[in-house]
Amino acid sequence: MTASTPSATPAYRAASDMTAPPGLLRPPRATPPVPVPRSPLPTVPRRIPGCSADGRRWELLTAPTSVAAITPAGTVAEAHVSERGDQLIVELWADAPGLPSELNAQLVSQAFTLPGVRARRPVLICVPRREGGLLAHARRHVQGAQTRAAGVTCMIEGRIRGDLAATAGPVAPGD
Repeated sequence: MTASTPSATPAYRAASDMTAPPGLLRPPRATPPVPVPRSPLPTVPRRIPGCSADGRRWELLTAPTSVAAITPAGTVAEAHVSERGDQLIVELWADAPGLPSELNAQLVSQAFTLPGVRARRPVLICVPRREGGLLAHARRHVQGAQTRAAGVTCMIEGRIRGDLAATAGPVAPGD
């Protein structure tokens, strides 16, 4: 074989000699579109001040899955939100009975504004039995609420209300 025959050409080509077959070339990259601005989420954690009619003061500290009520004496109440399948779990806790009704209402209302809370979603709320104020405020957020005792805890099951304005009014029995 001589160097001039086709079989004598090298088995490789220089990169500069290679061209892509038609159809394999990518079009030049376009500049990606600028995303539409979304309303910013609140800065986490947020601090929300509160005050009762008798002058007691507190601050709610919110995070993506919890809310804590803090006074100069320390944390006095908390709400934790988690998920189990499609069901939302809301756990409410208070350190001592006799907290201001305004604190209970503000804590529960803030818990129901957390990201995982959506209208008509199945919900299970756990409240210490001695905390009637938390229990009453929590029931306002639940449609078809069924309440039962489980040891030292009260459980509320139902669906999160679709009408958020209804959460501010009195609670109807069985509602």
